[in-house]
Amino acid sequence: AAAQAAASAAASAAAGTTVAETIATQTKTTTRVLTETVGPTVSAVVGPTVSAVMRSLFQGAPAGAQKSDDRPVLLARVLRTDTSATLRRVAAWGLQDYASSPVAAEALANAVRHDASAAVREMAAWALADGGEGSSVATDALSAALRSDADAHVRATAAWALGNIGDRTATDALVAALGDASPDVRTRALWAIGNVEPKQAPRAVIALLSDKEPRVRELAAWALYQIEDPAAAPALEAALRAESSKDLQLAYIRALAAMGEKSVDAIRGLLESPDQRVKTMAVKALAGGHAAGPWPWPWPEPRPYP
Repeated sequence: AAAQAAASAAASAAAGTTVAETIATQTKTTTRVLTETVGPTVSAVVGPTVSAVMRSLFQGAPAGAQKSDDRPVLLARVLRTDTSATLRRVAAWGLQDYASSPVAAEALANAVRHDASAAVREMAAWALADGGEGSSVATDALSAALRSDADAHVRATAAWALGNIGDRTATDALVAALGDASPDVRTRALWAIGNVEPKQAPRAVIALLSDKEPRVRELAAWALYQIEDPAAAPALEAALRAESSKDLQLAYIRALAAMGEKSVDAIRGLLESPDQRVKTMAVKALAGGHAAGPWPWPWPEPRPYP
């Protein structure tokens, strides 16, 4: 029927028949054929569909159906060329919704690497977090920012974005960031490494169990819990003995629980602890599985607004 309709359209155009007349004629003909082959009841039901199909064949799709979304192209142009840092930051924020498209990813990556404004670079890094695993454009730009950007906020956001993308090729850059002078950068890098989950616990992660910042020590334990490398058990045991904070002791015990049988010697002595919380966590750790419950996922970066 479609082929016949197309042929009829050409013939009608040559004969000077209007599109409306052609639609009416073809609809009537097709409906008559349906009535003869499937009966009047079915023909009456599908009649409106026949009419719609004919309009589509002869008139084409609705005007807006084939129109592409130009917003990422326009926003990318603003991000690349506008002289206002405020507007470039807004453009980077808007491109987050299109971060998986090449035009958006390339514009955002360029901004992360080269924009003169730290506020724009940070927003572009945040937007690239939705670029998806396997996007080398995003991963390379974020890794470069994490290694060398002069602004600690940009470096911290780059680490967070790499953790969201989850690409293991960023592990080296994240491990290098564990030596950053900013505790925020170290914390975000640990969080990202925990999300990337390398096959073995990097030594730099284990070393941060003795960081001077309690939040960094906690995230180091969380990352080791995620990685589940039994080789980290002795370091966790030593950190547990040296730690004075009860909350962090519980964090280390929870991390030890992920090490399996390697954790038994470290946990054995805790069964006699006078602190009921420590004793309870030790028993749950020995029970294995998920007896201790899930470790609350560190709160992700909130969506910033321009």
